[in-house]
Amino acid sequence: FFFYLFVSLRDLHFFIRRQRQMVIRDSNETHVHPGVTLSGVVYLSTGENTGRLVLHHPCNYINYDWNPRTIKRQDVMNTEKIALTPDNNTLYIFPSWLQHSVEPNKNKNIIRKSISFNFISLYI
Repeated sequence: FFFYLFVSLRDLHFFIRRQRQMVIRDSNETHVHPGVTLSGVVYLSTGENTGRLVLHHPCNYINYDWNPRTIKRQDVMNTEKIALTPDNNTLYIFPSWLQHSVEPNKNKNIIRKSISFNFISLYI
């Protein structure tokens, strides 16, 4: 049988802020986006030490099994977190249930500019 998948843009957030003291250390705590299918972010302007996008492994207890005693070399397949350093004009899309966070912007000279969004899928 066949089904149709419609994807609708649910939310769109612009994170472009004027230079001021609060821009330094801008970050997002670990969170998910319930009620939507895919989430994403486009980094328009980034630079050194402007904060990485951190994707967290879905199992909160992974460190009990994957620790330095059992893993000789950590990589993206056996780690608790993946920290992505975005470049200008970089797009990331991930499942909305995946926990993620953004590290603080520690660069006093560069304003990190990004647009985040959520998609919801509707099956008919």
